[in-house]
Amino acid sequence: MKNSPSPTAIFEARKQIRSRIADIGTELHPLESQIMLLSPKVRDRQARIAQTPNETQQCEMWEQERAEWSEAIETATKQIEKLEAEREKLQAELRKNLVADKEMRGAVEKHFQAVKDLRAELVTLASLAEAAKAKLPALSASFNPANPEEVSELARLATLDRALPIKIDAVERSEILQRETLLQLTHDFISSQISPLVHATEQRAREKARADLRAHFSDELALSRAVDSSASVTEAKGYILTVRTPEPGLLFAYVERVLEIADKVQAAANRIS
Repeated sequence: MKNSPSPTAIFEARKQIRSRIADIGTELHPLESQIMLLSPKVRDRQARIAQTPNETQQCEMWEQERAEWSEAIETATKQIEKLEAEREKLQAELRKNLVADKEMRGAVEKHFQAVKDLRAELVTLASLAEAAKAKLPALSASFNPANPEEVSELARLATLDRALPIKIDAVERSEILQRETLLQLTHDFISSQISPLVHATEQRAREKARADLRAHFSDELALSRAVDSSASVTEAKGYILTVRTPEPGLLFAYVERVLEIADKVQAAANRIS
């Protein structure tokens, strides 16, 4: 890809962003827990003050506690807002240009088609070689030297019988090189494009699911479990691909699966963006 960062550089940059986003989540948790812990206490002190307005000394003590806790909540809230703003900025950066690179995908598809064409050519050449080998002995024994057509056909079959094995060997070597290139391009496509997009999509799905479900759960662990089992998160996790070398004969199915996943995860990313 001309004038573009290498796939490795892109992947490492996104990895660093994802790491910071994870750190922010870790930093947010105690702040959110602090607010959840102090908010009921503040409400309790407010209620007590309202119920016993004549107990001046006690009310002053309660008011002091309420003020301290309220200040702590306000401080935690500001920290949360700051961290969430940073996280949103990082997520926007992570989502930017995450649409699977058309040039890289195009290279995968181009080499995929080239391997298919070479495989089809090999099938055709093998069929021609088999037919020539089968016809040549009988025609050699029966042809009429005075018949130009029979002589021409004998020469054609003899040429094919000698030349086709050489041609098949050359095409096979070319196919091997193309298959190796195709596999490497597919691995690069997974590592630099699909995997970051899957991760970003899963993260975004978790955020939306958490926001949608938070009102229904007071327990953080139960909320996390509900988020993990939500439909959007489950879907995103289902698109995780591993870089691997497929068994002989399964390369086509492997590449087709990768391209299919690329389409599906892009559609999922578009839905939840």
